[in-house]
Amino acid sequence: MRHAPTSRFIRVNGLSLHYLEWGEATHPALILLHGGSAHAHWWDHIAPTLARTYRVLALDLRGHGESGWTRPPAYEIADYVADLEGIVAVLALDAPVLMGHSLGGFVALHYATTAATSGGAFVIVDIGSRLRPSRTMRLLRSLPPPTYSTEADVYARFRLLPAETWATPERLRHIARHSVRPDHTGRFHLTSDVLP
Repeated sequence: MRHAPTSRFIRVNGLSLHYLEWGEATHPALILLHGGSAHAHWWDHIAPTLARTYRVLALDLRGHGESGWTRPPAYEIADYVADLEGIVAVLALDAPVLMGHSLGGFVALHYATTAATSGGAFVIVDIGSRLRPSRTMRLLRSLPPPTYSTEADVYARFRLLPAETWATPERLRHIARHSVRPDHTGRFHLTSDVLP
């Protein structure tokens, strides 16, 4: 079984959206939706196992990872749902299973209740019944995005929010590596245009 994903891009709603794909095209589709300020590579450690049964597609939501950013910013749940509807239509996915974490859970939930063709099943992780911005998130949005001088600086300073995790240091390092990209000066910046 192939553990490394295939990196693909698709044009939906005027944006270039990125996704990672594992598994056989003939298997039923499973779409993985990451949380806020995250990216498709957050699923790298579980996707190969899921690909034994499913065609796994881990999306970079708009403004995240390698997907396009919007100007002016358009990062409401409805925007993500419209992108998801477009991806399902363009790829002709029949009743995909959706698995969403945090922000991705809200996207999956809203897709399930509003899309013309809903998914086959839904797995929603780490969300409450409503999306309420916390005081911490409002404060983070008011701060300038972090900049890292070197890759070592990324690994030293990268933190999850909330900080509690069972992830190994190797997995955190993997997530951190895919959470930034260098600019023309060699400094590293987050790949996300959106804070949760």
